[in-house]
Amino acid sequence: MKPLNILIIAILIYLVWAIWHHRRDKSLTLVILMEYILLAGLVLILILGIYV
Repeated sequence: MKPLNILIIAILIYLVWAIWHHRRDKSLTLVILMEYILLAGLVLILILGIYV
């Protein structure tokens, strides 16, 4: 598996875990969802900047 594929899978697992945790806790809001999505996007951009 390529490192980029592993990174994308890890980011998706992070997002699914975060959404699942907040839905179970009944604290999922649009602000929290956007925070997780933006953080995952930032990590992806930073890692791609280093990797490429």
